[in-house]
Amino acid sequence: MNDRLGGKRRRLPFVLSALAAIALTATACAQVIVDWVDFVRLDGRTYEAQWEAVVADPSRIGQEVGSVKHMLNGNVKRANYKSKDGDAAYLDKGTKLLSLTGVDAEAAVVVADGRYPNGYKVYANRDDAGMLERIRAEPEPGKTAKVDWIREEGTSVEPYRTVEGDEAGTLVRLLVSPAAEPEQRGIGSGAQASYYSAVVYTDSPFAVRIRIRCETAGCYRQDDRSGKLPDEVRAFLEPR
Repeated sequence: MNDRLGGKRRRLPFVLSALAAIALTATACAQVIVDWVDFVRLDGRTYEAQWEAVVADPSRIGQEVGSVKHMLNGNVKRANYKSKDGDAAYLDKGTKLLSLTGVDAEAAVVVADGRYPNGYKVYANRDDAGMLERIRAEPEPGKTAKVDWIREEGTSVEPYRTVEGDEAGTLVRLLVSPAAEPEQRGIGSGAQASYYSAVVYTDSPFAVRIRIRCETAGCYRQDDRSGKLPDEVRAFLEPR
């Protein structure tokens, strides 16, 4: 009898440890946070947000081609979740997916978003290499129609200066030729950095958004072509 009781006592710590492990695992699973890529699914295709692309002419917005059925962020906790049509990482349920005149909806769609220049955010088919190359290509100075300067303060996306004509081509030449020099932060008298976007318009339905950070040491591109920009860029930042 004592042996049987002793056996139960010896097994009790193991049982409690197992239960504690299960509880900790459940707690950990409940706190999983998935860092989603910004995407939306439509008709078997995955479209990803293109931060450098801007709808050049809002009057070319076309018909609705779909809508978001389910927002994953905050609602899906499993990193291995298999997305399906109508899913979006960060777009609210009911968000309309719109076509753009002159652009195949299988290649790219747009959504209304007042936080982006001209009021729309671009999503491109991640498997369409041609569209991705078209969107991400550096603007050509000789084909530049104008450049809108936007000061990145809060949520404002209104241009405060537009550069046109020969000046626009000159500016783009400066913007697409950053030096291979690392960014220097915090240099100078402690003045805070200022942030800008240069939205470059050509004959494409998509303008190109180039993000720029300026501080005492100079101005720098803030994308995968990062580097210090020529000092002449500062002259174009002044409002007129």
